Amino acid sequence: MNSYTPSKHVMALATYLSLLPMVYFLPKWLTTYLPENELLRLMILLAIIVPITSYIVLPSVVKVLKLIK
Repeated sequence: MNSYTPSKHVMALATYLSLLPMVYFLPKWLTTYLPENELLRLMILLAIIVPITSYIVLPSVVKVLKLIK
């Protein structure tokens, strides 16, 4: 089985580009549903953003890069 692992630089760029819109837009979209407590709000947002990035976005990036290679 041929395994492909992108370079650390490519993964860092993919992480940055995937986090940027989520960190910018999600708090604005969910502000009415989030608590007033800043720490709790941050914890909830991170609980949403991290799995999306880890389990959906970055594996998709690796698959696309593997197809391009």
